[in-house]
Amino acid sequence: MTRSLRAIFLCAVLAQAGPASEVFAEKIDDQELLKMIRRYTTPAAEPGSVLLENADPMTQAILRDDLAAVRKLIAEGASLDVPNTVGMTPLMTACNMRRPLLARFFLESGAAVNARTPAGFTALVFAAQRGSGPIVDLLVAWSADVDAATDEGLTPLIAAVIQERYAAAEILLRAGADVNLSMKSGVPALDFARLRKNADLEALLQRYGARASGEGDLLVVVG
Repeated sequence: MTRSLRAIFLCAVLAQAGPASEVFAEKIDDQELLKMIRRYTTPAAEPGSVLLENADPMTQAILRDDLAAVRKLIAEGASLDVPNTVGMTPLMTACNMRRPLLARFFLESGAAVNARTPAGFTALVFAAQRGSGPIVDLLVAWSADVDAATDEGLTPLIAAVIQERYAAAEILLRAGADVNLSMKSGVPALDFARLRKNADLEALLQRYGARASGEGDLLVVVG
């Protein structure tokens, strides 16, 4: 599959990600597409699904939303910025699991707001795609980089649009997020909104000057 076709197909599977997407990539023996699908579908998983059977105590405490346990672990020397087995810091995990009180506690305790996973995901990307407006607001207030992109160019705004998180997208735009940044494949937020057929998101992006890539019609056909 060519890079351009791969990018178009990725747009479609990001809108409706599921096991079938991986099966398709495996059948056509496209390892690059398979890697991209796994990279962009895993972080948006439901709370707790990032955990492994032998997850570290901090991750387990965050899953339980147990502030007392988190405080105890930190008092005993647990680091705020050491990633867990899937590369996420405690702050990222709290954002991915929609734990606003824990997210605030980690920030107030000195957690690095712009730390990245090995693939370049930040806490704000996780919060945006999980659709937690209060956490997105919190991270922005703590000077999170609103345009920090993953290795493949996924920004917090694009992540919010892909998952149809209107409130998160609006907060990011008000905070100055660049509405016309694109993924490395060349696809901007507006194309994803059109792929989703989300008129409200499309209108929001256009109010902030969003431009399409010029491939919008093709993306709608693929979607």
